Amino acid sequence: MGNHTSHQYDKDGRYGFQGGVVVGPIKANVQAQEDFTWPIIFLLAFLLVAPLVAFLIGYREISLLSLFVGIVGIIADYVFYKFYEFNKFYDLKNRTVNNEFKEIKNDGTFSSIQPNLLPTYENRGGDSTGDNNFQSMKIKSQEIKQLNITAVFSEIDHTSITAEKMRNVFELTEEEKKKSPFFEIPGIKTLIIPEKQKDVSFESNRLRVNDKSGKEPKESDLVQNFYKVFINLVDKTKLIAYGFNYDILVTTEEPVEYRIFIGEKMLSILNGGDLSEAGMRMVYRRENKRFDLQISPIMGQPKQFLIHLNVHYDKDKIEDFTLIQNQFVEGYSEIQKIITQLEK
Repeated sequence: MGNHTSHQYDKDGRYGFQGGVVVGPIKANVQAQEDFTWPIIFLLAFLLVAPLVAFLIGYREISLLSLFVGIVGIIADYVFYKFYEFNKFYDLKNRTVNNEFKEIKNDGTFSSIQPNLLPTYENRGGDSTGDNNFQSMKIKSQEIKQLNITAVFSEIDHTSITAEKMRNVFELTEEEKKKSPFFEIPGIKTLIIPEKQKDVSFESNRLRVNDKSGKEPKESDLVQNFYKVFINLVDKTKLIAYGFNYDILVTTEEPVEYRIFIGEKMLSILNGGDLSEAGMRMVYRRENKRFDLQISPIMGQPKQFLIHLNVHYDKDKIEDFTLIQNQFVEGYSEIQKIITQLEK
């Protein structure tokens, strides 16, 4: 890309210009600015001189009308000129007109610049058609690694929580109890239930119930399991908030184009180097919910990445578990929309 390393793109991937340097091609035939200037000067001169002449020869009413027309004409010329300036740039897929480009200097004039010095979609990591900034991602498959419901309390009384109580809550058979290990370290108690592909953890003031069955929320019994623990093992009056977590392994048809996860300013750090892996995190709010989205590459697996979404509710009461089930399903729909967006 030569010395032209400072680029600026609009939302559609078209070039703008920055610091006096062209970062996009000029429209059809690349006419110099002065080709457009002289017709404007002659038109303005006529619109201003005509009223003066009419006034001097005694046609005052005509002169006032002409002056009004002249002012309107000047305004129209200005608007037209701005429209012309706006349309000097066009999409890269049409950039081969006469194979000519111009550099905009700080004083507003043009000078020639070689086409091979301009950045292209190819060396930005995108496709050469110019329709997209980057190559589209084709999703081959998805695998739900884990679904989770987490509740946060002002405090949890760990002394009343025992392995036997946790196993009884899930109504395990004697054989299932033997195969369900219980782990305890200061501040953390965890029961793993392999037969049900579930595990329950108490971590300080948090309750976590995990489902690793790979089932979608509509088919999972995670909410029912959470209900049993919530009703029997914690003081629900001390609830502060709750939320849902979704972890999905995404496999693509081709190696992941990691550039789609980061912006132009961060890409400039490469300074000619190769981008091996990249991810992103984005936290946003909508409809009284907080979303925490994270995308993480998998080392040595160029066609796979992990996508995690947390949907957080600042609620201190849970009274309707049908509502909890609906919210659980809605959160999964959100992460599916995100994955679909990655393919566009």
